[in-house]
Amino acid sequence: MRKFLRYSPVKVIGKSYWLLALFIFFLHFAGLSQVQVSGKVVSEEDKEGLPGVAILVQGTNQGTVTDISGNYNISVDDPNAVLEFSFIGFKTQVIRIGGRSTIDIELGLDIRSLQEIVVIGYGEQTKREVTGAIAQIKSEEINKLGTFDFGTAIQGQLAGVSVRAGSGAPGQNAIINIRGVSSFLEGQSEPLYVVDGIPFNTNPNITPQEIESIEVLKDGASAAIYGTRASAGVILITTKKGKAGQMSVTLDSYYGIQNIISSIDIANTRESLFINDLENRFNLTNPAYILPNNPDALLHDTDWMDELLVDNAPMQNHNLTLTGGKENLTFSLVGNFFSQDGSLINSDYQKESLRANTTFEEGKFRVQTTLAVNHDLRTNAPWGMMYRAIQNAPYLPGISPNEETAAITGANPEVLGGFVNILRQESTNESNGFQGNIRLSYELLEGLTLGAHVGGNVRNQTNRLFQPSFTAFSAEGEFLPNASNLNPFVEFRNFENIRTIQEYTINYTREFGKHKVTVLAGNTYETIENDDRTVRSQGLTSNDTPTLRNGSDPRVDQFQIRNTLVGFVGRVLYSFNSKYNISASIRRDGSSRFGPGNRWGTFPAISAAWNISDEPFFQAIKNVVSDFKIRYGYALTGSDRIPNYAFAPQVLAHTDYIFGDDISRGLSQVSFADPNIKWETNVSNNLGFDLQFLQGKANLTVDLYRNTKEDMLQNVRTAPSDGAWNNNQFNTDLVIRNIGNMVNQGIEIAAGYNLTIGEVGLNLAATFTRNVNEVTSLADGQTIIEGTPNVLRRSEPVSALKEGLPAGALFLIPTTGVIKTQEELDAYQQLDPNAQLGDLRYTDVSGDGQINDDDRVYSGSTVADFEYGFNINANYRGFDLSLQFFGVEGIEVFNGPRHFAFVRKRHRDLVYAWSPENADSNIPTPRTGLEHPNVRSYSDYFVEDGSFLRVRNIIIGYTLPKSFVTKYGLKNLRVYASAQNPITWTGYTGFDPEIASGNIYESAIDLGKYPLAATYRMGLTLGL
Repeated sequence: MRKFLRYSPVKVIGKSYWLLALFIFFLHFAGLSQVQVSGKVVSEEDKEGLPGVAILVQGTNQGTVTDISGNYNISVDDPNAVLEFSFIGFKTQVIRIGGRSTIDIELGLDIRSLQEIVVIGYGEQTKREVTGAIAQIKSEEINKLGTFDFGTAIQGQLAGVSVRAGSGAPGQNAIINIRGVSSFLEGQSEPLYVVDGIPFNTNPNITPQEIESIEVLKDGASAAIYGTRASAGVILITTKKGKAGQMSVTLDSYYGIQNIISSIDIANTRESLFINDLENRFNLTNPAYILPNNPDALLHDTDWMDELLVDNAPMQNHNLTLTGGKENLTFSLVGNFFSQDGSLINSDYQKESLRANTTFEEGKFRVQTTLAVNHDLRTNAPWGMMYRAIQNAPYLPGISPNEETAAITGANPEVLGGFVNILRQESTNESNGFQGNIRLSYELLEGLTLGAHVGGNVRNQTNRLFQPSFTAFSAEGEFLPNASNLNPFVEFRNFENIRTIQEYTINYTREFGKHKVTVLAGNTYETIENDDRTVRSQGLTSNDTPTLRNGSDPRVDQFQIRNTLVGFVGRVLYSFNSKYNISASIRRDGSSRFGPGNRWGTFPAISAAWNISDEPFFQAIKNVVSDFKIRYGYALTGSDRIPNYAFAPQVLAHTDYIFGDDISRGLSQVSFADPNIKWETNVSNNLGFDLQFLQGKANLTVDLYRNTKEDMLQNVRTAPSDGAWNNNQFNTDLVIRNIGNMVNQGIEIAAGYNLTIGEVGLNLAATFTRNVNEVTSLADGQTIIEGTPNVLRRSEPVSALKEGLPAGALFLIPTTGVIKTQEELDAYQQLDPNAQLGDLRYTDVSGDGQINDDDRVYSGSTVADFEYGFNINANYRGFDLSLQFFGVEGIEVFNGPRHFAFVRKRHRDLVYAWSPENADSNIPTPRTGLEHPNVRSYSDYFVEDGSFLRVRNIIIGYTLPKSFVTKYGLKNLRVYASAQNPITWTGYTGFDPEIASGNIYESAIDLGKYPLAATYRMGLTLGL
């Protein structure tokens, strides 16, 4: 893969001068008077030195770790400070310095310290007893990146969890897939999200600062407890809870700026004139020159891309957390405000949220409540804006989108007029959300607990679209109707979603000797109600009053949907001395989304784990491999993620009937449906290994998996002759059917290492993910080709579902360069008599003497050869440094913006196209026709290597000495500076190689999405 450094040194240096100033400011405090404390930490059992013991000055971020012999040295600001010594497998000790300079410590074994709690479905489990593939990340790592989206914060940190930015627009969440594509249906490969027990089928848009921990249930054995919705994995989100003791107040705040530092090569005026001349050399019958229609062309050189950019777009985040309470009543209150201006014009995002958690315990009775409210407002960048900027000629003068009239010169004035219309568009989404739940438990008998969980979520969103009128005139004052918008309109669309959940459980836990058994039985009942209302008014009399009453021809639409899910849950967990562990569960679900004969599905799972390191024969190498566990799991999970009522044909009131002399409104069937559609099923096999080395100093987790997807559901387009009413709004010519099977298999590796070099503590972590995806069968052996790369005009589809290929693979006709010589042309004209020198040379794969769909071949996909992440965390006295890297290797992307720039003769590469004077060029000659083979989208010419390595985050922080901050009544104060996405190494020539889409047919296509920006932030964390 070619590697290019895609960043602007001027911008990076220009925005970073304050980093140096801040660093010097930090140094002022580093030299304050400090106390040196040293010593040795040994095992109480054998008196051997313990390497990698974590030593923390309580109330600060200051700390270190012991070296290979167990020795340590730490500088502290307060001679009476308290040191905390902690190490996996040993009891934590807390020691007050008391003016001493040497403190030796003996740590006793504590098996229970290995029992770190992991959240699982409908309960918790110790980490040693976990039998499935569960990845965990804590709030400290989530909050480092400083983003509104928790998905972005975990990118590259969890093996097997693929996080890609679908868009860089403000307020857009990342797209998350667990172990590859799990569904053919659009948007249904996302995992199930469960926030404090409330399930969400899409990203719940929860603020990262509200989160205490995230557990990802990656394999079927872990996720099967959620049955019908677990096919794509499950993400469990636990929000912050209160802790007994003095009230704690923490303020996290930052301010930053954003700049887009990627671009594509667009020709300027001089280059455009040259490309135009080159085009007309081979079009002598009907040449179309620029200058006759644009006599002032040489006076202008407009960079339309630059016109869209907003330099130093600001963003800010302020989060206040209050926790506290007494022994039987604790609380947590988290308030957040986030604001982000877009790096492209006409886009921004703002969100406010508040979450309160309380826990009350009295004897055997326990109550937990959650109340959360949020409000967000998003202004959307105009649709297709990047493509329209590519389309506009540089030799035309810029136009202010704020004016209601404009003079437009040149040929095809509707192009520029359409661009101005789009820029004048106002598109906003405003939503309000409320989440509440109460969880009750009562220990009826010793070990026997009755539980009830009742909760729900309400979300109301209003989308407003206003397209004002715009009038265009030629330079001579002639009215240009095709470049104008004479039908202004305003549209409001309101979505209301109400979700409720009831869960009733019985949980019995008993330990006898070395045996531990936990039994769970329960019933769940969930409902979802959607109300979708649209009102549109056209022909507004004035742009100044964009209200519904100011227009005519009102249109009203409404859809109401309700679905229900009933589930019965059972699980048994058994552990013998935490050495041998077994989990068996079963769930039976009924979903109203399927027809009466296929509503119920049963989803069993079984898994086991063996802690080999607890065996006597393993003790000989215990000092090297301190912990070793093997896991295996098998499960069936399902998916009901299909549109409601998909088993029944649609009937719409869109047809008038004549009864005698009267016309009556009627109903008619507009689509087909398959009443026999049934569950998608995922058969999951997982083999995992968990290892710790050198008494926990290093760790390694490896998982091998194979997921077989059966009876996969997909929209199948009916033939026009079938008679379905083809309406783009409702897609009534599509029928959902069970059409095929697919396999995902791969390997996941997560590794970490803690070490110390002098007074520098280091933590290294890495992840590696390889997933191989293959469609193994499709009904009748069919091939489905969909997904077009051009959003502004019709083009050939480029992606396919085909047996033996990854889902959504690029399926294109191969080319072998440009026709450069007369001999090559004579030979190729046997295939295409209209070919000329400088044309692309296609390959007749089928050998039938013509170029058509039979010649398509596999041309790559965004199923990567592998993804990887690498994190470095270091601390020295009060300083801390964090570096995060994320990379993807071995993907192919159809470069849609480059293709469109070739179609419109706007790409700078065309300056170097083939011509008699440049006969060695492999760039096809520009041709006049928009449908010429040189620019057809079924060509593999526009496919590029999309591999990349990105610096996700750089953070430099400093925690001020406690002796200094306590003078001002503070507990702690940390200041930091960071850079997010500052550098990307890639050979891709589009805006951004990080391509993602919930539509499998668009997953390998760059559609000119909103580019990611580099963000530079300064912030602080303040404790009171």
